[in-house]
Amino acid sequence: MKKKIALLLCGLMALSFNMPTFADETEEVIQEPVISGSAIAVPYSDGLFIAEDDTTFSYDATMVNGCHIENANGDVLSESYFNIVPLSSRHGLFLFSVPVGMRDSAQGVLKIEDGKAVILRDAIPAMFRTMDIGETAVFWELSGENNTYYDMNGEVIPDLGVYLKKYNVSLERSSWAEEAVKKAWDWGYMPEELGFNYKNNITRREYCHLAVNFLDNIYGDRKIKYMGTDSDKPFTDTDDPYVIAAAKIGIVSGMGDGTFMPDKNITRQEAAVLLWKMAEYMGIKAGEKPATFADEASMGDWAKQYIYNVCSAKDGNGNGIMVGTGNNKFSPTEFYTREQAIATVSRMLDVEYIQRNA
Repeated sequence: MKKKIALLLCGLMALSFNMPTFADETEEVIQEPVISGSAIAVPYSDGLFIAEDDTTFSYDATMVNGCHIENANGDVLSESYFNIVPLSSRHGLFLFSVPVGMRDSAQGVLKIEDGKAVILRDAIPAMFRTMDIGETAVFWELSGENNTYYDMNGEVIPDLGVYLKKYNVSLERSSWAEEAVKKAWDWGYMPEELGFNYKNNITRREYCHLAVNFLDNIYGDRKIKYMGTDSDKPFTDTDDPYVIAAAKIGIVSGMGDGTFMPDKNITRQEAAVLLWKMAEYMGIKAGEKPATFADEASMGDWAKQYIYNVCSAKDGNGNGIMVGTGNNKFSPTEFYTREQAIATVSRMLDVEYIQRNA
């Protein structure tokens, strides 16, 4: 009888082959997912489930179970592949992987439509990425500078800028964020719904998606997504599994009245609190306190220590995880943008590496 496993465990296996991990896996305790009923539902789907196969494949001297997609009746909608993980489950796009050797896997894209699995891109030795724009989704093969982009039906997009414009989507970002954005895409921790409109303000929910994606796919903390289950709902106004997971490990908290306000834009001082809690979770230590900011009087008392901590932990270029806004100001009540959040998460990776190897 087939065993049912958590969807996000499948995703982590697919994304972890060639990615660096920094956690001490010997100390990691992976918690069993809480399963409601006899199957694990695919997010944003109607009666679709991820199931683990009895068949196993040899991968780098390790036996790893395969996965497939089935409907509520137990009918298999895809062939048995090495692994299946959502690219944009809202639009039925999934990444599938098959073994092709000891150190690489071939990956392709399939679409679930009308109860059938249709292969949009055959498996090749590559990684695919996606942007989930709400009304539509775009995916591409991660293969260097010149990518070919596809819509959610697998059709080639001849001019990405023209295609995205009708959805009010921009890929413009500041020059200082370029390297961090590229790293987030290349290393697999860019959430599919954050990879555009980089200059938009980031919300509390979006921050949770970025933080949990980062910790799972880069830092190697595979246990945290198991915490984002329907059986544990810490807030009355959201059941987002990323928010639940972030709350369970203590990197975010509510508003004090049982709510989280997931769509509230984050201010810079709120971002400092969230980022430093994440840094502490990663084992990052505060450095020497920087000079007092000229606008300290504008900071909330609850945020001051977090602000100075997050500004004191330095990367290889001598920059804190967060930096001021110029003229010795921190601007605590200004909003934080997507590109700023992506840049600071990238900087945290450098800080953690430096401190761990000091």
